[in-house]
Amino acid sequence: MGNVMVKRVNAAYSEAGDIFRVMRYMCSEKDCGQRLSYWNTRGLPKDLEKAASRLEQSQAYLGKDSGRRINHLIVSFPETVQDEKIVYIAAERLADLLGEEYALLYGVHQDTDHLHIHFAMNTVSYRTGKKFHANWQEFQAWKDEIAMCAEGVLEEWGCK
Repeated sequence: MGNVMVKRVNAAYSEAGDIFRVMRYMCSEKDCGQRLSYWNTRGLPKDLEKAASRLEQSQAYLGKDSGRRINHLIVSFPETVQDEKIVYIAAERLADLLGEEYALLYGVHQDTDHLHIHFAMNTVSYRTGKKFHANWQEFQAWKDEIAMCAEGVLEEWGCK
């Protein structure tokens, strides 16, 4: 594996308001200030309150509103990648990959020494209505697929 790191935040976001709070942290220009440079959604309205409400309502309707309610992923790029445009392209490609089955909201942050993308991904598939489950091996393979997709963008743009 290359230099792109993929991490899942170890929080279930299972309490009332958790989904909105993490989305606000990730994508609110008011709350993020200078750390946010870009945000978008897949399968959700581009309004934080409506997006959180839609996720909560769909999970409740399907009876999947307990336990981990979102996967909060952070995709971090090497310090050498300073061109935000390349990270925006990677964010969109990753959203295409992740959004094939799960609604999500994502934001590019620049508040550390490396650009990174936060993803809030619904744990319930809008295609099957089933909750995301993976054993350790499957989860590692999924993280590797995400990292390889991001690294492919870096390679395309001559950043490797």
